[in-house]
Order: sequence, then structure tokens, then C-alpha cells
Amino acid sequence: MKHGDIELSVKIGDDRLEEYDTVIEDNEATCWIASEEGKNFTILYINTSQHQDMKCCVEIDGRDAEPSLLPHRCRALERGVSTGPDTVLPYAFSRIQLSDDDALRDQYARQSVEQLGSIRIAVHRIKIGEVVVGKPWPTRAVPQAIGPVHERMKKGGAHCVSLGEQVKTKPQNRYTYTALDDANKPHCVFTFRYRSKDILQAQGIIPLIASPRVPPPDTLLPPDALGEADTAASKKRPRHDSVKEDSEDEDNEDEKALQAQVAAAVAQLQHIEAKMAKMKDKKRQKRVKREVSPIQIAGGSGGIIDLTSD
Repeated sequence: MKHGDIELSVKIGDDRLEEYDTVIEDNEATCWIASEEGKNFTILYINTSQHQDMKCCVEIDGRDAEPSLLPHRCRALERGVSTGPDTVLPYAFSRIQLSDDDALRDQYARQSVEQLGSIRIAVHRIKIGEVVVGKPWPTRAVPQAIGPVHERMKKGGAHCVSLGEQVKTKPQNRYTYTALDDANKPHCVFTFRYRSKDILQAQGIIPLIASPRVPPPDTLLPPDALGEADTAASKKRPRHDSVKEDSEDEDNEDEKALQAQVAAAVAQLQHIEAKMAKMKDKKRQKRVKREVSPIQIAGGSGGIIDLTSD
């Protein structure tokens, strides 16, 4: 997603995740991405401004995570939560653990689950100062793990973000900076909402993929044989007959592909309707009052922060 001079994306490996249903209103940009269980991911920042430095403050599932400084005309890659100048706990998509323990239901009734399945980055304008030298690496609070969560508290998605085992990275420098925006009024905000691909398809956010078309037999021939076949055919019958037959074949194949896509959509709709009916039955059997409050996570602040760059 892009807003002004700032562009952000989520990557798995070297690939940027495709963004769906992107909405930009005022200074906020929101989209959906498909999460993959067990895969590490990174956040790519690009600042194309000629003069303005930025600070990117990250919240993962409602928990404060790693902030990064982004100088003007710079790209930076955030891999996770830093534990030292050259070590990091990488971000990873993982499955939410569920339990039927009623004690967990009461525990999570006091915590917010509304932000599960979201990666929120608030971008603030700053002025980067000098490199910090001769001071120990600051100790940061590591975001709490999600779960296990009571099955009645589960949201529409089955994934959350966890932190992997500590890994080595390129050494990072820390810089002083001066804030130019109010802490509660960011310059712009990006929100990536994530679910598994299957769930996004069921919700109609990702279109169902039609069955692949089977190519006509002549397209399976090598180029030289195809040329000879076309030449021979042109000697046996007028060109307009060949065009007509090809057109009819393509129409039949298109119709079959559309029929397969309609059948898949109908099956998916029936599955969703059955699931909704089951959920309504459960609600009628036992209604549980749920009260939520924000997750209390310690977040670091101050005038010194590290710079993470590609």
C-alpha cells in the first residue's frame, strides 16, 4: 500500500503478499493479505520523500512491537523484535491455539480480541539526529504470546502472529531523533488485515480460481510441427472454416470453465450457509456474555531508537 511518499508491504521470503480490497480514506490505508501458517514474514518500508524522515510504530494483533526509523530516500526491512544489535526474534504467522477451558474464557474476556488478525503501522514524521555510541542496547518488552484462547472467543480467522527463535542479523545502529507529530496523531496509518487464503476466499475477498483450461491438442505440438500442421490444413479447406471451428472450440471451453467456476461458488456458498446455521444453533443453546478490554502491553518510548535497514 502507498500513501504519499510512504509505501509499505508485507513479504514472505522475497515475495510481496498480494493486497486485496485496498481502501484509502484521509490518512489511513487498509487492505487484506493471505497469511500462511508457519511462515516467517517481514515488513518492507519505502520512504521516497526527498527531505522527510519517518518513524514507523508497529502493532501486531493489538500488541506493541518493533518501531523503526526510516530516513528520507530510504528502504528498510523489519524482520521482528530486536533483542540486541545483531539479534532478532522473527515474526511468523501461526495458528491460534483453542481450548474449552472456561477459566481461559474468563481470562480473555478481560482482554481485547478485536485486533487479532491485524498488523497496524502508524507513521510519524521525525528528524533523525546522531548515531548513539557508547551506550548499552536498550531492553525492550517482548510482545506477549497469543493463546491458548477459549474457543468461544475465536474470531473469524484462525491465525495470529508469534515470534520465532532468535536469529542473527546485520548489525544495527541506534539514532537520536526529534518528533514532529503528536504521538496520538500520526502522519498516516497502514493496516494489513490477515486471514488464511481459504477464509478470504470464503468471504469473497479473494476470488475463487477457475479450473484451468485444457489447451486444444494442436497447441501441444512443438512450434515447427504446428507450423506444418497449419500449412497442411490451409491447403485442404478455406481459411474461414478453420477460424469458425477454432472459435466454436474456444466458446465451448470458456463455457465449461464458467460452469466449473459457478459450481465451485455454489459449493462454497452452501458450506458457508451450513456453518452459519451451526453457529446460530450454538448461540441459541447457550448465550455467553463477553466483555472485552484492551490488552495491557508495556511499550517503550523515548528519544533513542534503533534503525533497521535492508
